[in-house]
Amino acid sequence: MKKALLVSVGGSPAPVIFTINAQQPEFLFLFVSRGSAASAREDVIPALLHKPSIYEFILTPDEQDIEQSVGILLTEIPKKLALWGLSYRDLAVDYTGGTKTMSAALVLALSRDVDAFSYVGGTVRDKNNLGVVVDGNELRLSMKNPWNELAIQSLNDIQILFNACLFTSAAKVADAAREKSPLRKQLFEGIFHASNACNNWDSFKYVRALSDLKRCESQFRQIAAETDKKWITLFYKQIQASLPLLEKICIEQDALIKSSPKAGMSSKVDGMAMITDLLVNAIRRGEIEYKYDDAVARLYSAIEKMAKMKLKVAYGIDNSDLTAEQIPEELRQELLTECTNGREGKIQIPLHKSYQLLHALGDPLGAAYTAASAELGKILTIRNMSLLAHGYEPVKQETFTKMLAIALDFIGIKKENLPTFPQLECGFGGL
Repeated sequence: MKKALLVSVGGSPAPVIFTINAQQPEFLFLFVSRGSAASAREDVIPALLHKPSIYEFILTPDEQDIEQSVGILLTEIPKKLALWGLSYRDLAVDYTGGTKTMSAALVLALSRDVDAFSYVGGTVRDKNNLGVVVDGNELRLSMKNPWNELAIQSLNDIQILFNACLFTSAAKVADAAREKSPLRKQLFEGIFHASNACNNWDSFKYVRALSDLKRCESQFRQIAAETDKKWITLFYKQIQASLPLLEKICIEQDALIKSSPKAGMSSKVDGMAMITDLLVNAIRRGEIEYKYDDAVARLYSAIEKMAKMKLKVAYGIDNSDLTAEQIPEELRQELLTECTNGREGKIQIPLHKSYQLLHALGDPLGAAYTAASAELGKILTIRNMSLLAHGYEPVKQETFTKMLAIALDFIGIKKENLPTFPQLECGFGGL
């Protein structure tokens, strides 16, 4: 039995007394109207065989107005539960008494949070068995939470949040739904892990994302095998397709970025999976969230890392720690003069100089940068004046679009061929 009971009270005290005596709550809420408050106080409370430690009345402003009745419940119940040190897990609801509006308000207000509902029916009714239950013939019926069937509302909410890259919010809704909907628990759990995976991936936490995505894939493999819902099968295939891509990114991160890479791994990777992921991340920021400053910052990073990765993988050059011998003679004196760190004595070259070095080495990427340098220079000037760089001017969509086109040209890939995150396409009736 639950510690607390919320029961609606109408003009017939017998079923209310019956359900309270049957459930024996330690804490009691009586949802009353102005007309039934006196009956609750004078007829119900004195007749209880088991007296609650605490009981309180919640008065609906209007027993015929469902909006006001739902509103008062949503306002008062959380406050009183907190006051008594309780949670919704401790609460049961009986919607037998009161007006039909009051009963409907109870279910509407609490179906997302409460898992135990009951209703007092009976075997004998007056008015040719069409009226109210005859006193002494009450029968308490435990009801399943309608949220098992109403969970589609949560699924639609999750779809909107997930596809808008609001993965943390999508995970929160999925987490709440899996607790409230036992019949759909595995589905919401799978979506919960998918949301966490995409959130970590979107935040460049690749190893954590891979762990979450593997858990998601395992759950959706079983779900897809047991359903005929096309959207579930499609989502599962997208998860499957994302796994090898994320695994490759993790391998590149381990080989090229971490301080202790595995021996010989750098020769097997070129860093393009990581750079491509930066571009796709920038597109999500710019085209889904319309955050052009964030998008351009990622594009700048991608263009910078193209040079860094190419120098490291193709030529064994670290642009943060060059030796004079690694620099072609025609560029050597310039880089030694302009790019030697006074404190550490290291030769460290920025973006523009990295591409100059690639050009001097005869690399096509360096030539492509030189060809686009005039237009790119204008864009980088705008980027440098943005709030996320050195200035105060917000980046416009036009700047993002131009910089994306240059980055795609550098990497040698068409936008439509870029990988994308999984998308939820459940539609109405997806469960």
